[in-house]
Amino acid sequence: RSADELLFGRAYFSTIVTHRHLRSRVFLHLHLTASPPDGSAPAYIFREAIKRQSKIDQKAFMDTYKLHKSSHGPQIPWAWVNGSTQDVLWLSSLLPSLDERVEEQARVTHQGHWSRGFLTSNLADYEERMQAVLTDYPAGFETGVSRSISQGSSGSQDSILLNDPTWMLPVVFGRPDFAKEIRAIGNNRPRQNVHIYICGNDLIVNSLKDACAVCNMHAAADAKKKRMTPQKFFIHYERFG
Repeated sequence: RSADELLFGRAYFSTIVTHRHLRSRVFLHLHLTASPPDGSAPAYIFREAIKRQSKIDQKAFMDTYKLHKSSHGPQIPWAWVNGSTQDVLWLSSLLPSLDERVEEQARVTHQGHWSRGFLTSNLADYEERMQAVLTDYPAGFETGVSRSISQGSSGSQDSILLNDPTWMLPVVFGRPDFAKEIRAIGNNRPRQNVHIYICGNDLIVNSLKDACAVCNMHAAADAKKKRMTPQKFFIHYERFG
């Protein structure tokens, strides 16, 4: 729900970022679903700033992505790719930084907070993997989202998609638009059925069931017009505890 909870995945995010094969195969969808506190002027101003900046960022991103649709990577805001207009903010604190000053700032910010341990753990391992990346790609890092998207396609060693040594990951404000995003995933893979695996509460399961029912309805209608076998959307879910 909150940005702090995303810190639980910090070690996993750094593994995805620094692994040559995982970068083009793992699609991150990070969402903040918590509502801003009522009566808080700073929270209101912050959200308004994000909302206005996101409009500018989304237009710039989509103009570039249309020319390089084969690009993949953890820094791609897949909500935008799949047709959503939700606000997006890129965060660097979800990954360890090679700049000790940045890490020190993060430690000071989270001093006494439960997430402090997550900010300092696995840093040595991350640095080792990043040094290996730099050895493989001596040209170094590129700056800017548009520049990173335009270099290479998925599966290519050149499509490293690293913006700078600190990296940033896109975080979306609001709940996922399941119906729109699942439909977009199916449209991008028309010859394959779509299987959705869920580990969540009844609300999420039922929401995704409804979204898949709508997707199956549209897929059946499209297949009838084209006289072909319809694409199907399946739900699989489990719970632990």
